[in-house]
This record gives sequence, structure tokens and C-alpha cells, in this order.
Amino acid sequence: MFSFEDSLIEEKQLSEILDTEFSKTYLVRPAPLQIDKLGIDRLFIHKRNKMFYYVEYKHDKQAHSTDNFFFEYETVTGDTARPSGIIKMAAQILVYHLPEAKSFYVIDVSKLKSAFTSWREQGIYQSVETDTSYSTESLSRWYARGLLVPIKDLTQPILIYGRKYDTETLLS
Repeated sequence: MFSFEDSLIEEKQLSEILDTEFSKTYLVRPAPLQIDKLGIDRLFIHKRNKMFYYVEYKHDKQAHSTDNFFFEYETVTGDTARPSGIIKMAAQILVYHLPEAKSFYVIDVSKLKSAFTSWREQGIYQSVETDTSYSTESLSRWYARGLLVPIKDLTQPILIYGRKYDTETLLS
């Protein structure tokens, strides 16, 4: 059975893996509460040039088995649809983490948003809905809509780079 608390614990553990990987090059700081509310998870400050970036982590356990990224653009509660995900993303960088593959992709959000708009308008990629859930407050139906984008299709300049990691090395 799904437990929100277990989900938060798992997300924290997965985020620690990414924090460890990125701390080689950046000072990695949790986002202050006021910007965390915007979906920004971390502040990265480059150790040499002091440039900083707003970063969002996305952990996706299904992407490895489906070979697709899922880019959410809308949430629906009952009969009400609201922009979400990539449409509302305030981060500059999206780190799309595939824990099952022990890999991650660093994505330029502004370039992704530009491409996403044309993908959606032209119907290039399949739009799908997540499994139905129910809101605990009102027991109304809740789900997300998004585009499935094949991992192999995400290339430069949108994709900055992708990398595999070794958890034994990272966490030792």
C-alpha cells in the first residue's frame, strides 16, 4: 500500500545520491522554503566560478523500463485541470534521475520548455494520464497528464549531459 511518509523517505534517499554526485563540482544546498514551494529542490553553486543554479530533482522509477521520460504538464482534480510540471517549473536545471538504471540526465529547463511547446502543438509525442488516485481531502479523482518522450530523443541543446553512477562509490 502506498504511504506518503515512505515516499518522502525514499525521495530523500534518492536525492542524497544526487547530492553526493553533484557535490564534486558544486556546493549543493537544499532550497529555502520560499523557493522550495516553487518546486525548486536545490541550489547549486559552482565551486570555481560561483555561478548558481536553481535545480529540480525528478526521480522516475518507470523511465528505465519504458525508455521514456514523462514530462507532466497538467494535474486534474475532479473536473478541474491546472497547469503543472514542466509548464510551471521555476528551476533552471532539471536533474531527471532513473534510480533503476543508476543514471541521471541534466536538462536545460528553458530549452525543454521551448521544445515541449512545439511537441505538444504538433502532437509529436503521446500524451498520457497517470493512474487515477483519489485526493484524501475530498475523495475526488486526481491524476496528471504528460508527454512520453523517448529517452533517445532528448539530445543537445536540451540535454546538457547524462551519466551513470555507482552507488558503492558514491556512498562510501
